[in-house]
Amino acid sequence: PFVMAMGASTRLFRKALRRERRQLNDDELLTIVRMSEKQGVLDREEVSMVDGIMRLAELKVSDEMIPRVDMAAIDLDEPAAGYLPLARSAKHRFLPVYRKTPDQIEGFLDVVPFLLDPEHRISTAMRKPIFVPENLSLDKLLVSFQTHGNTIACVLDEYGGTAGIITLNDVLEVVTDPVLSGGE
Repeated sequence: PFVMAMGASTRLFRKALRRERRQLNDDELLTIVRMSEKQGVLDREEVSMVDGIMRLAELKVSDEMIPRVDMAAIDLDEPAAGYLPLARSAKHRFLPVYRKTPDQIEGFLDVVPFLLDPEHRISTAMRKPIFVPENLSLDKLLVSFQTHGNTIACVLDEYGGTAGIITLNDVLEVVTDPVLSGGE
């Protein structure tokens, strides 16, 4: 009986003493950030980055992706002689690799190891693709990149075709770009 009474009183006191926890909504968080800036706790760049981080949940992959029409890609059905010049002129570290149509992405060529390989073998520099829908939010894309250990994804449209590609850098620019461009 004594143990039961102590257990009941402990539960009662724990309930009474437990602090109420709740999450801040976006407006409350922004108010705290703005107040922190006014008080000198955060500088303008830090506030800009917090704004960028909060925007990740609002923006979709389609807002930041490189569209299909702007993709430089390697068609495995084309002669291999064309791979090297394309890799050398690439503006990105990864190039999509496909067969017949860009809707059949087989992977991503990591340009650096490909160029450093004296034999320029695609098979040794290929990475497995991950596929994401174009309506996925950027914060969920970051989680997907962490889960799969990738820094690039093939973006699919509503019909399963390739809409474009998106990289980790594209997402990070959403957070850092206002800081780097002076908030413009």
